[in-house]
Amino acid sequence: MTFTKKSALIALCLFTTANVLAEKYTNRTFIAIPTCGAAHSGYAKVRALKNADNDVLNHMKVGGFYSASTNGNKLASSLLVDGTNLLRILGSEAESSSSPFSFLNENFIHNNAADATIASLMGNITLSPSRTVWGMNFGYERTMPYFEKMFFSVNLPVLGVAHDLRATATNTTAVNGATLLQFFEGNYQQTLASTHNLQTALTSAIFGGRKTAAGVASVDVNVGYNLVDEEEVGARIRAFVHFPTGTSVKGKYLFEPRVGNGRHYEIGAAFDTDIQLYHSQCCGLDFYASAAVGYSVEATEYRTVGLRDRRHFVNLFLPQYLLFGAVSSSTDQALIPGANILTMPLSVRPGVSFDACTKLAFHYNKFGVNACYTLGARSSEVVKVKSWTDGVYAVAAVDYSTATAFAADLTKSYGYAYNRSDLDTSVCSVPALVTHKLSGSVSWSPTIRRSECSFAAGAGYQFAPGNYAVEHYDVFAKVGVSF
Repeated sequence: MTFTKKSALIALCLFTTANVLAEKYTNRTFIAIPTCGAAHSGYAKVRALKNADNDVLNHMKVGGFYSASTNGNKLASSLLVDGTNLLRILGSEAESSSSPFSFLNENFIHNNAADATIASLMGNITLSPSRTVWGMNFGYERTMPYFEKMFFSVNLPVLGVAHDLRATATNTTAVNGATLLQFFEGNYQQTLASTHNLQTALTSAIFGGRKTAAGVASVDVNVGYNLVDEEEVGARIRAFVHFPTGTSVKGKYLFEPRVGNGRHYEIGAAFDTDIQLYHSQCCGLDFYASAAVGYSVEATEYRTVGLRDRRHFVNLFLPQYLLFGAVSSSTDQALIPGANILTMPLSVRPGVSFDACTKLAFHYNKFGVNACYTLGARSSEVVKVKSWTDGVYAVAAVDYSTATAFAADLTKSYGYAYNRSDLDTSVCSVPALVTHKLSGSVSWSPTIRRSECSFAAGAGYQFAPGNYAVEHYDVFAKVGVSF
């Protein structure tokens, strides 16, 4: 192949990406878990074996990995207030006026008689979410019999995921046996009717401790065709289908762990290429590139929506932890934490994704060193409310007595009951995002009992935009055999 053809192919594979100004968010209820993977196809290993004059029909691999998030304070600022991972719980309006985005204790502990003892429950709540993932990935690729230019492959990732909100309370003392975190952990309710402060416990968007989930994330199937399969250059196309098999969540916990992408099927197409930059009897340098475009279909997910104040055209601050009443003619009806109402099944459409990776692979005899850059891009999600009954729920006034029937008027609430048009899905939808990942690995590829084997280990770091997506590092090791 001439130098001109090589240059043209390299130019085709290289791309430039404009950095998107990372937006900052406040009052979110859902954190994005970006992934980059559709462009990683194992093509480099298959090509390396073919270039070594091996008749490869089957290639199997198994790998283990560990990943941990690194931007917990930023993530907390998207759940609370941009710029801080701290929420101040105060006891009076006068105190809150000098502390923007603080939260009055009467918002979540009903205190219609302004009991001074309850009002003294104050302090600071700090969040620092962490995410760890561990697991194994099983892969198999086979050249199709009688159709040597075609191939298929299957990948099966098995994961364990742990999320920990790491909520701590400081500068606070227990009041009547209740602690500051008790409400947010779903352990506070008032059932004594004589207090006229009836309220149920929080059952959604709870501040939980370390929670885990495990399972098979997906079954990924590729079918492809080798366009070019020469010693100095190779290129192929493939179609893929992502069958979701992961876990689903019900929104019980804030920052709830899940395995997989939320049960969304994904279809797409990809292009892989290999260009031999240098080759001698003992060493060589190759350039690999892959690009994949996918589309994820709509599915139902449980998430917590926000609320708009239609009078002032702003979003309510932490409405999931305000106390709501349900319009009724009955007395002694307990108030309800907002998250119990606002957490619901939603229609979620992730839309289009784009993954691309470039890799330089140097080998000396059986040893190799690889450096890789991966770009991941996602379109913004479209999230829609599936069902809501207008005119039923309103934020209860702080002096409302549950001994009387609840009505959405100024004597019982903050003025009106909420309609479907007041629900805000932006707080629980993932904006468009672009991620960048750098990784490297070392490898050894011996021949064992006439089978070509490979052993590799490496590490990577994925950068995420803004304060609404997980940023993480990972370490991995994998073993492969071809025959």
